[in-house]
Amino acid sequence: MRVVVISSLFALAVGCGPELELIIDAPGPDTVVYETETVDLSASATLDGEPVDVDVDWSADGWSASGASITVTDLPVGTYTLTASAQSDDLSAEATVDITVEPIPDPEPYGGTQSIQVEAGEPGSPNPFDYPCTHKSLSLELDFAGNIRGSGTCDVFGEYTFAYLGTVVDGAVTGTMELTSTDTGGEKMDFTGTMQPDGSFTVSFDNTWTNDEGTGYLRVYGSTTATPE
Repeated sequence: MRVVVISSLFALAVGCGPELELIIDAPGPDTVVYETETVDLSASATLDGEPVDVDVDWSADGWSASGASITVTDLPVGTYTLTASAQSDDLSAEATVDITVEPIPDPEPYGGTQSIQVEAGEPGSPNPFDYPCTHKSLSLELDFAGNIRGSGTCDVFGEYTFAYLGTVVDGAVTGTMELTSTDTGGEKMDFTGTMQPDGSFTVSFDNTWTNDEGTGYLRVYGSTTATPE
């Protein structure tokens, strides 16, 4: 869920004598979390400026929770005011925080090109087979959590299909490609790259497989550049 913290307020018990203060610790106003994610909230209390342990109850329209620290996971799409309440002896205090829960956006489609070479031969051969795999198609998706999924194909004496599965974390793109062809199935290789400010990314890869007898090998290497469509 997407959580937009509108305000984080404290409350005081009103009247003469001791004062109980309750403060909510919540993500800042620019925090963005979507439906499948969670948001952590906590509330702390002071009595005349000194920390004090209290039981905290949370409530909103049709929702409730208990504890000084909670993880919100079950609010449906909508806007809510969550109220934290605490009591110490005859004193009570409340604090509120506003939360907006928004639906998960659709994954962003990506296209682009693949520049792939396929090399094969006998180990140590001075003249291995080495040809470009002619780009045919690339169709990827990037979701709100930074997950990359999709596939691409190219042709070199038959079609090669590459299934992409990766993630984007702090601008670094990493993952695996699974290669399938008429001669090969289920071979995996890692890829690495960098996300650019315009949302495009380029990953590179280089992997070699040798047959069980050690008499032949297959090397696939190159790069893929993906751009938002």
